[in-house]
Amino acid sequence: MKVDRSKYVIMGIDPGSKACGWAVGTMDGVLIDSGSIVHPDKMETHLRIFETAERLAEIGLKYGVQSYYCEAPLVYQGAKTALVLGALSGIINYIIWKTSEGLAVNFIESSLVRSMIGVPSLKRPKGKELPDGAVKANALKWIRTLMRDMGLPYKKSKPVPLGEEDRVEAIGIFWAGCSELSAAIDGAIDEIDVALADMTAKHEKEKKRK
Repeated sequence: MKVDRSKYVIMGIDPGSKACGWAVGTMDGVLIDSGSIVHPDKMETHLRIFETAERLAEIGLKYGVQSYYCEAPLVYQGAKTALVLGALSGIINYIIWKTSEGLAVNFIESSLVRSMIGVPSLKRPKGKELPDGAVKANALKWIRTLMRDMGLPYKKSKPVPLGEEDRVEAIGIFWAGCSELSAAIDGAIDEIDVALADMTAKHEKEKKRK
């Protein structure tokens, strides 16, 4: 049993109320398009949340997305940030479910995203903690390396434009989604193949008895 992964469309989402990254491609890891949704600083938070969710749903419909993968809110963030990202994740899930005839968003832990796309581990200085943001910066550097190797464009300007890091991280989440879904499908196909083989063997035995 085979699945054509070049025709199954996935979206990766890096949620944020000021800037939200997105990346769309096929399950075989081929990127179709990517970008970020950036809002003005003066825009009220609740308006940012709903507009972000609605625009993600529009992009999903435009490209015929069949599975959505979003980075799960980090539990160790500040209370205000956690509440905003939690609300954003919930609204994204609801609006996508409502506009896509029942599709649900799959949430992936950031540590799982890093492991799925092979981000090299950072060595912690002896007796010290890693600097704030070091893990994310390391992941972004690795994703950009993968993008360069695949001939995908990214902006090198400093300071990095608002939304560019979110776009790059969304590409990593997209690739992690490809990996997770492929593994799930492979497991399901193996189970189906085993079941079909068992049914065929039983059928052959029954034919011989007759």
